Amino acid sequence: MASESREEGLSLTVRFNVGGTKYEVSRSLLSQHQDTVLARMASATWQRNPHIEIFVERDGGRFKFVLDYMRDGQVILPASGQVSKESLLNELMYFGFDTADPSRIKVEFAHLEEPMPMSRITADHIEKMQELYNKRDKLDIEISANIVAHACCVRYTTTGNLNVIFSAVSDDHLDLEVSDAVECANLFNDAQETLIAALNRVLAKYGFRAAEFQISHRKGEPEVRVDLSKHVCLLL
Repeated sequence: MASESREEGLSLTVRFNVGGTKYEVSRSLLSQHQDTVLARMASATWQRNPHIEIFVERDGGRFKFVLDYMRDGQVILPASGQVSKESLLNELMYFGFDTADPSRIKVEFAHLEEPMPMSRITADHIEKMQELYNKRDKLDIEISANIVAHACCVRYTTTGNLNVIFSAVSDDHLDLEVSDAVECANLFNDAQETLIAALNRVLAKYGFRAAEFQISHRKGEPEVRVDLSKHVCLLL
């Protein structure tokens, strides 16, 4: 009768402290594995006070895979190798899963010759994409510099004015080309200094340099102002 009374007073879950890592497990899951050490630990016979956590002197990291095996009857271990198949089988044996099937324990990406954890795959992808983005940004700036330099030279040739302005509100194709180039290269922040350096490299071939370079907005559209100064022409 006393045992039945204690059974009625048990909570729906059991708290385990496994090597310092805390878990909360439903009694319904434990009842599906009544012949195991865990089920006996949580029974009314062993657990005098159902409100106190049960300490287990085992590895807390491996224990979550023990729970996976209890829930699903199979486990997929991470390819990082932090928990090996052999160590998990030993853990299952310790907790009383004497008939644990080794074929039900698999390793992530084990079908590959060189398994790689998902975190590594993602990290490699991010690193490669960042490298490509950086190359793209540099290429965008070089393209923009060539477009702006060409437009400056054409505008000076046709007007004789060293102070040239390009505005997206204009219908002139040079204005539109320069405005599009500035927007594509995202030159509204720190990239402007990089553009000016690239722009001067191109302009130097035609005997010019950009003494002043400014990007502003007019009616919500970019407006580019370049003040040219003459240098020795290197293009023969």
